[in-house]
Amino acid sequence: MRHIVYRFFTIGSYEKEEKWLYEMSAKGLQLIAANALRYEFEEGARGEYVYRLELLEHLPSHPESAAYLRFLEETGVGQVASYL
Repeated sequence: MRHIVYRFFTIGSYEKEEKWLYEMSAKGLQLIAANALRYEFEEGARGEYVYRLELLEHLPSHPESAAYLRFLEETGVGQVASYL
């Protein structure tokens, strides 16, 4: 079952947002999509994932950012969403 949650975090409160995502995962709600205010979760195993937010110096389409995201993917890190 999918759950939609509307929540607002400022860019300076990314640690608070990460903690909230960790708490949601611990409840068995795994993030599958997100944008500025809307978070979409799907029920899954409790604590199945750890979520981290990355603030990139350039847009995700920039060659440096794209190379970094490829590196993360190669090491088993999955990207759920990106802004801008």
